[in-house]
Amino acid sequence: LSAIAIALAFMDNGDRSGPAFPRTALQSSLLKSSVFAGAITGQLTMGLAGDVMGRRRAMLLTNSFSICGALGSALFTWGEPATMYTIMMVCRFVLGIGVGGKYPLAATISKEDQSTGSNANKSYEVSKAFFWQTPGAMLPYVVGIALLGGFGTTHFGAQYLSATNFEFRFLLGIGALPTIVCTILTYRSAEGDEYANSSSASNNPFRVAVAHPEMLKSLAGCGLSWFLYDFIYYGTSFNQVQLTDTVFGDANTLFASCWQNVALTVMGLPGVLSAIWLLLKISAWKLQICGFALSAVTCGALAVAVAAGASDGVKFTIFCSILFALNWGVNVTTYCLPAEVFPKAVRTTFFGLAAGMGKVGALIGSASFASITDAVGFGGVYALCAGISVVGLIVTVLLVPQAADDEISCES
Repeated sequence: LSAIAIALAFMDNGDRSGPAFPRTALQSSLLKSSVFAGAITGQLTMGLAGDVMGRRRAMLLTNSFSICGALGSALFTWGEPATMYTIMMVCRFVLGIGVGGKYPLAATISKEDQSTGSNANKSYEVSKAFFWQTPGAMLPYVVGIALLGGFGTTHFGAQYLSATNFEFRFLLGIGALPTIVCTILTYRSAEGDEYANSSSASNNPFRVAVAHPEMLKSLAGCGLSWFLYDFIYYGTSFNQVQLTDTVFGDANTLFASCWQNVALTVMGLPGVLSAIWLLLKISAWKLQICGFALSAVTCGALAVAVAAGASDGVKFTIFCSILFALNWGVNVTTYCLPAEVFPKAVRTTFFGLAAGMGKVGALIGSASFASITDAVGFGGVYALCAGISVVGLIVTVLLVPQAADDEISCES
């Protein structure tokens, strides 16, 4: 999502000569939402593929979608702006399928590579794979800074069409490179022993689920907690610009916007790292409860600060604590828990279903936060987030099981 956001900023960044590739507000919205729609599709379909055709072959398939979508966004987007943006929407949807498909497959492969150890240690291994999402979200802005440094911070708009052409295509296409490396490594690897040596490899995951309806409770718990978290997380991204403008001043240059986003993303790294470390000490289930509790406290504190008329510095400090809280616990555990609580016969299918529910929450949060803020104010929206965090805590306690060492038998 950050890659398309910064690429679009390059494309419509303009001065007196106007933007290089003008577009409507509807086109901007569709370009961003197409990635989410693709991700939900990928989580549902590639998760099922992982249980039916094997983790390794499904990962090769989902990586191919990512590569085609990223390269297509860079190489096939020519013609009039309306034509370019239509092609880009299709390519970003294809990319989203690949990105979404990685969620259930990467987590499951990491979990099943660990044949021994406690569940906490297995979650630790899964969380190490998840860590790279945060640097990955930061990378497009770092690349944007490098491009602006190379081409000039004032060389944009229709007057510098060639430079803008290269910049946005490079930003959208560069994501294919790490995926190509991962694809080569996956191709050279073997299927994990836990899956290959199990009769689960020939099971229909939906038939297994029907035979074990108790797993639907776990799905409801993992999916609903992910939905609630993503609503807050992606909704908070909407308010990020408002807070940074308050402290840093309006980001009236693309360069300023890039470095401000890098600075805010860096604030999430300590949260992710400390959460990964804690998974060596406590279970992912306990960490998720603590994460929702900290989110409730920090969001509530910001609501109180706004109501009390606190200074901009105080509000920004509390907002940074919210970013830490959102990255510290639930951000990591919603990714780890589905790999723990679902047995291997349905693991990637149910993981994909839970992750898809999360992305629905992301869509609703990113689309509705503006309207909610207009209706109840900045403080009111974070009072709502505090309440949602409490609901997430209750959902975790009541519906998410504490994973045991012995897995549910899935023979049907």
